[in-house]
Amino acid sequence: VLLMLLVRTRVRELARADAGMHEGDERFRAIADAMPFMVWLSDGRSGIEFVNRRWYTITGIDPDAGPADWTAPVHPDDLGAMRDAILEARAARADLVHRLRMRQADGSYRWMLSNGIPRPFPDGRVGFVGTTIDIHDIEIREARLRDRRRRYQLAIEAAGAGIWDWDLVTDHIHLSDRVVELLGTSADRDSGVRLSGREAFARFEALLDPDQLEIAREARRGLFEDRIPLDATLRMSDREGAPLWVSFKGFAVWDDDGRVARYYGTTVDVTARIVAQQESERARHFLDTVLDVLPTPVFVKDEHSRFVLVNRAGCDWLARPRAELIGRSDLDILPADYALRSVERD
Repeated sequence: VLLMLLVRTRVRELARADAGMHEGDERFRAIADAMPFMVWLSDGRSGIEFVNRRWYTITGIDPDAGPADWTAPVHPDDLGAMRDAILEARAARADLVHRLRMRQADGSYRWMLSNGIPRPFPDGRVGFVGTTIDIHDIEIREARLRDRRRRYQLAIEAAGAGIWDWDLVTDHIHLSDRVVELLGTSADRDSGVRLSGREAFARFEALLDPDQLEIAREARRGLFEDRIPLDATLRMSDREGAPLWVSFKGFAVWDDDGRVARYYGTTVDVTARIVAQQESERARHFLDTVLDVLPTPVFVKDEHSRFVLVNRAGCDWLARPRAELIGRSDLDILPADYALRSVERD
């Protein structure tokens, strides 16, 4: 952003210099040639009437080869979009800002940023006084960052998770597709409406079951005030009212004054797992009830001879409560000689 502001300031300085000079004025040329980036003047038709020395140095084009052809070093794939950008800015008499690739003196292409300020002519034509700067390293870094974000997003989505990232300073929030589905905000996205962070979290809280709201707020307070990472599984409803269990993990970034500046995290629909656990618990309770009415001791042990299930008759026979038996083996609760024989039989 700072780079853009500096460039636009320089372009406006050149525009003021151009407005006060006659065509080909030596003062303007001296200012332009002193710049460490390309400077150019367009004639409002389709040509360039001036480029500074830097333009020739970067492109490797011979300054004695004739009038500068601005299209010559432009990458063929970017030429059409550049022409469209010029026409659009000219029609609106607006600033020209456009990224493009340009061929360098060594034959390679680098990303460049062209900025132009409208330059009206008495006959109604609109040209530009502008600059072109090298942003290749910035563009490559941004492309790599976008690629990493895309791969991270794909990995998160493949895991069935959604992500949110809330900037509390600007109230801007990024919601992945999974979270959008959860909050029922796809209609807003399709219509171009952008939810603020507060609006998104208000929708989230409205979907929580009433007894879960305070649990969610307490978990968030623990993160914001005590810096304890948020880890909560909450019961809520989807946009059609169907019950859901969702696991939330949240993290925060604090500013220098200790205030939360950013709140981000993941969501995973764990409804299937919770329902399976509940079904398993119900089945286990039913089995325990059936076994407890049997008069005969019943034991179930794991591969290490540890008790995993004991009915009431078994507890009575061993003269121990169930809580003291589960997870322990015969060696822990029986006399040694009897325990060894029992383990051998198992």
